[in-house]
Amino acid sequence: LNDFILILNNQIALYKSTGQVFTLVSFRLDEQAEKKGLLTSNQLQNAIRLSTDKKDKICTVNNKVMVLMTKDDQRVINTLVSKVKSNLPQPDADFLNKVMPYISLFNIKVDDSIQNADDVFQQIAVEDKLHEDKYGFS
Repeated sequence: LNDFILILNNQIALYKSTGQVFTLVSFRLDEQAEKKGLLTSNQLQNAIRLSTDKKDKICTVNNKVMVLMTKDDQRVINTLVSKVKSNLPQPDADFLNKVMPYISLFNIKVDDSIQNADDVFQQIAVEDKLHEDKYGFS
């Protein structure tokens, strides 16, 4: 986590000096997915790891897997989501229909309101609180 915070702070500093925008994508797994034997946090983390570029940085905290993407392009995020789905243990339609309601996605695009990594984690915490019982994406 400390290395990830350092990298995140460096990206924020780079944004402030050059205007180079980046995005942090946070995947969150509902505990019910593990309890029902559908998907574990480790399986989700592995699917995400297999789906990212080498330059993207990954950090896991509790039931969240965060990916720091140096590009700010919705197509890149859409491609990541598509790759994650195909790298899940069973990428067939039946499995995806069962497991996707237990995974949520939140992304933060850096802007001038973000001063450091703590601000990013605070935004994620607020989003988690607002949507703590809401999971799923298609």
